[in-house]
Amino acid sequence: MRVVGGGIKMFQKEMLRANKDQLPKLRSEIGVVFQELRLLDHLSPRENLSLPLYIDGISGDELDTPVSELLEWLGPRIGGVDAVSSLSVGEKRLLAIARSLVRKPRLVLADEPTASLDLRQKISVLRFFTKLCGLGTAVVIATNDDWLVSQYAYSSQLYLEGGLIRQIEGAGLASAALHNDAVEP
Repeated sequence: MRVVGGGIKMFQKEMLRANKDQLPKLRSEIGVVFQELRLLDHLSPRENLSLPLYIDGISGDELDTPVSELLEWLGPRIGGVDAVSSLSVGEKRLLAIARSLVRKPRLVLADEPTASLDLRQKISVLRFFTKLCGLGTAVVIATNDDWLVSQYAYSSQLYLEGGLIRQIEGAGLASAALHNDAVEP
């Protein structure tokens, strides 16, 4: 199929005119949190986080700095294991979220990012996404989690129901839990 009209613009670049050499750079500006996680269980968390950068040809401090920052956010329980296979499903989900952020993307697409997480982990993820938004990263979340929707009405919400999409404007972060430092993950 060939595009005959219209256009797709992303990060001030016309996507339909992008050549194959420009696409990897554009892809690196998008972080994706897959519902299936897509981690390599036989590798360590550090190796899983490093993999996207390594594939991009990045090494040394340029690789170690973002990986170490994300391992610090994950904490010693996750970052200190030898293989991802020893982590719980919730811990693996947190690692998958961190991996989507290792390239410092301008856009994060997250499919059910809080599935299998307990309340403290959900709050930690939402705080992190909120911080990213404050730094200029757009975060798009697809979820069926009513709790998450009620807590994270940051700018706008789109609901798909009965084949129709409707938009509901958000009123900012609705919950004090996301701002309460007494609730730490």
